Amino acid sequence: MAELNKVDIIKVHNPTKEKFLVRFNGEPYTIEGEETKTFSYNVGLHLAKHLSDKIVAEENPPQLKKNPTEREISREETRVSQLKVFDNPKRRIALYRILEDTLRVQDVILNYNFKGFVGEMDIYKDFVTKHGDKFIEKDLSKKRLTDAEKLAKLEKEMEELKALLVKPKEEEKLKVGRPKKEEKPEEVKPIPE
Repeated sequence: MAELNKVDIIKVHNPTKEKFLVRFNGEPYTIEGEETKTFSYNVGLHLAKHLSDKIVAEENPPQLKKNPTEREISREETRVSQLKVFDNPKRRIALYRILEDTLRVQDVILNYNFKGFVGEMDIYKDFVTKHGDKFIEKDLSKKRLTDAEKLAKLEKEMEELKALLVKPKEEEKLKVGRPKKEEKPEEVKPIPE
């Protein structure tokens, strides 16, 4: 089997206490409660999406009074289903708890067609800030460069490229076109009388 590149794999953490099973292309994939496992990229995104569905549904059960009316039941069912269908802060927080990386959360959001964003994005941003950009920093292998460092690096690369250029000598000007045939002086033949 071919070795997977770092870009091809994704770490998934199950923040719940229960084992979670999901099927991808008919194959079952499981992750134990509070376990972190590595999956191929597409399987990992699929698992994260469905695990986030479960977390959002469990953490936001229908809130009904005793003897609810049909209207109250309908309203609560709509609220809970919106949490599953739309991109929202609760889903993003669940995904962040699963993937521990804002870039991977964005990958899930982009790969699954949620119907739009509902809610305040600041709730998600505050959660990430509180629980750590440490996850983001952990995943980035290189430190982030300042603008001055980026500029210095680019200038160094340009100097290296300039050094590789071959400059023609003044005497050897490059000629364009077909090379001319060397002309030999024609021998003069005497005319016979």
